[in-house]
Amino acid sequence: MAQEKRFDARQEILRLLMQKVGSERHPSGATLNMIETLLAAPDDKELYARMLMDKIETSRYPSIDMLNRLLRQAA
Repeated sequence: MAQEKRFDARQEILRLLMQKVGSERHPSGATLNMIETLLAAPDDKELYARMLMDKIETSRYPSIDMLNRLLRQAA
């Protein structure tokens, strides 16, 4: 019998917030703080760093906050 995958609220909230931030031009610091609180798995951290890099690359004048967040993820 196949095992059902359990609902993981943390993972689902993280997915929802990452999706929201991915579609926003200027995501709020509060939302980014929530995401950073939920990051646990190395894959999640990589996705978040890549999302930040994409936002920085596509912005003519990236925010210092976003650059600092990316630097913290790299540390």
